[in-house]
Amino acid sequence: MDTRTERIFLNNMPNNKQKRVQQYSLRSSLLGLAFISTCSFAEEATTIDAILDPTMEREAVVEPKIDNENIEIGAYFGIISIEDFGTSSIIGAHINYHANEDIFLQLNLANAEAEQSSWETLVGAELFSDRDFSFYTLSAGLNLFPGESFFWGGAALTSSIYTLVGFGNTNFADEDHFSLTLGAGYKLLINDWAALHLQMNDLLYDSDIISEEKTTHNMMWQLGASFFF
Repeated sequence: MDTRTERIFLNNMPNNKQKRVQQYSLRSSLLGLAFISTCSFAEEATTIDAILDPTMEREAVVEPKIDNENIEIGAYFGIISIEDFGTSSIIGAHINYHANEDIFLQLNLANAEAEQSSWETLVGAELFSDRDFSFYTLSAGLNLFPGESFFWGGAALTSSIYTLVGFGNTNFADEDHFSLTLGAGYKLLINDWAALHLQMNDLLYDSDIISEEKTTHNMMWQLGASFFF
C-alpha cells in the first residue's frame, strides 16, 4: 500500500497493533536492505575472483631468441683501386669484437693482385715481378645509425650504418708500409646469427715506387657475409 493509505490504516488501529505493524515494516525494510547489500557484495566478490582467479588461462609470452655473442667472423670479395696500378679484384676476411651495441673492433686481412702501371705499359717493362698486394688492419668501429630497413612485403630487418678508423701494414712490391684506413659500411642482419655487409675503405700509405714519395689512396668496395659466435 502507498504511504497515505498506510497512515489512514494505522490511525484506525489500536496503539499496540500500530506498534507491531510498525515493527514489522521496519524489520521488512532492514531485511530488504540486507538482501540487496548481500547480493551486491556477492556480485562484486565474484567479479574480483574472476579477475584474480589463478586457474584462469594465461596468454603465453614468447621471449625473443636473440643471440648475445660478441664475436663476428666474416668473409668478403670486392674491388680495389690501387693507386698507379689499376683496379683489381680483392678477397678478404675480418673478425669483429663487439664491446657493446655501439662500439666494436675489427681485424681485417685481404689480398689482391696489382695490375701494371701506365708507365710499365708504355715502356713494356716491369718495375717488379711480385704483383701481390696484401694488408692487415686493426680498426675501431662505431655504429652511427642503428635501426631497421624495410623491404617489399612489409618485411623489416635490423640494420646499421657504421664508420671505421684504424691502422695496419700493407705489403706491396716486396716492401712493408705503415697504413691508415678510413671506412664506412652498412650492415643488415638477416637473422640473429648472420649478417650482410656493404663496406667502403680508403687505405692510405706512403710510397715511392713510381715517383718521389707520396701518400697513396687505395679505395676498396666490398660485399660480404658474417656470422656471430
